[in-house]
Amino acid sequence: MLPDPEVARVVAQLRAVRSLLERASEQSGKYLFVATDSAGTVEASVNAQRRLVDLRILDDRIMNLGAHDVTERINEAMWAASDFAAVSADQDLSELEQQIAAALTESDET
Repeated sequence: MLPDPEVARVVAQLRAVRSLLERASEQSGKYLFVATDSAGTVEASVNAQRRLVDLRILDDRIMNLGAHDVTERINEAMWAASDFAAVSADQDLSELEQQIAAALTESDET
């Protein structure tokens, strides 16, 4: 018994979308976003989920500053890296939406 053509088309669309989502998920796990504070004294690295994975002091002279100033620089670097990750995620999502739309259109045309 041959499957209903409409069911076969929907199944093909679902498989194409699942493949795109799996690939996007694998790729996002490999991203690392790095930024510094405006003075270039602190470097923060976050992953695609915007979790801090590394924090480096690039200029030891920062240790001569008060705790408040050091905290501000650390926060600035972390926010910059997080913002960078968010912008990248938005771009990736837009590209993924276009790929999904194209995959659905292709299987509609067949």
